Amino acid sequence: MKIIAIGAVTAGGRTSVVNVLKEKLPRTAVLHFDDYNFHGEVEDFGKRVSEGADHDMWDLSPLKVDIERIKDSGEYDCLLLDYPFAYRNKQIAGVIDCCIFIDTPLDIALTRRELREMNGASDEDIRSDYVIDGSKSLDAIADEALRIIAGCRYRIRPIEPADNRAVETIIRSCLTEFGAAHEGTAWADPFLGRFSEVYSAEGSRYFVAVDEDGEIVGGAGIGALAGADDTCELQKMYCLPKARGTGVSHLLMDAVLGSAAEHYSRCYLETLENMTAAQRFYEKYGFVRIYEPLAVTAHFACDVRYVKELRGSRKEEIN
Repeated sequence: MKIIAIGAVTAGGRTSVVNVLKEKLPRTAVLHFDDYNFHGEVEDFGKRVSEGADHDMWDLSPLKVDIERIKDSGEYDCLLLDYPFAYRNKQIAGVIDCCIFIDTPLDIALTRRELREMNGASDEDIRSDYVIDGSKSLDAIADEALRIIAGCRYRIRPIEPADNRAVETIIRSCLTEFGAAHEGTAWADPFLGRFSEVYSAEGSRYFVAVDEDGEIVGGAGIGALAGADDTCELQKMYCLPKARGTGVSHLLMDAVLGSAAEHYSRCYLETLENMTAAQRFYEKYGFVRIYEPLAVTAHFACDVRYVKELRGSRKEEIN
């Protein structure tokens, strides 16, 4: 289980972000710092700041007990701490796997409580692993936090020969789930079991997502779209149900689009009408729905198409 602390200045939005993440992430527990009454709590924050703002003056034993209880239960993959101290309190610092700080502008947060302590602080002063721009929308903050949390739980790497069978199994199980185990979809592709060979060509890449136990839980690739100049196709992007909603799809998409931008100026994809969650995901990444195919592919049963402009053309850069 991963323990992720979400911090911000007072009124910086950490509780709202934690609550949104709780809805997005499966098998996730939440503990809110403000739900506790700790021994050593400070009455005069001005005096506390002037005396050095000692974060260890709080006895956080009740919180640590609850953290250990949730961890030992085995019921959860992730524990989110709505928690202001990051790694600064010694009792809790040792159990945190990752800390995210929401860098909300102080005029937006409308608070003075932490102004003198945090204003102008560097990332090192804040002592968080990551800093998120707190002026973004709540959904944008939550999506960025999802990426960070997924990065703690999953590793993205290029496919290897030993991965071929696992990737084929994932794709076939997902196609069966969505009623697409038939001709005209990836189900009938003759090279499903040998991706490590197919995606070794120039301009082609396939990435897999591996969890903490070494299990492959998803994958995604790109390859040249025959018949469309300077265009690649997003191919075979599937995740096991248990990995959906965890942010791992963001990591896979970031990997394939990063690779695509090195070779192409556009990215095209085809999907199915009933894959509505996937369509919302693509649109978040700037894919725009189109109503005519850019090229003829073997996937004639795929009835929804998208295209995304990438940053410039690789050919223009070479010229």
